[in-house]
Amino acid sequence: MSKSGSIPRKLLKMFIEDRNFALSIIVWVFAYWLVVPSMVASPAGQAVILFAGLGVILADSVLRQARR
Repeated sequence: MSKSGSIPRKLLKMFIEDRNFALSIIVWVFAYWLVVPSMVASPAGQAVILFAGLGVILADSVLRQARR
């Protein structure tokens, strides 16, 4: 049973090396989806906010990896 449980974990680890990075993206996209469309009317403004948030997440991940 332990071998069958380790296979999905190994597959997940193969595709997602940094869990915090992936989780941060999921949380940001969900928060964006809930809040931003009701606050910002223009699609261009919404795109800038989404892109900026993802950029901050990427920069944070790069800085964390550089410290290791």
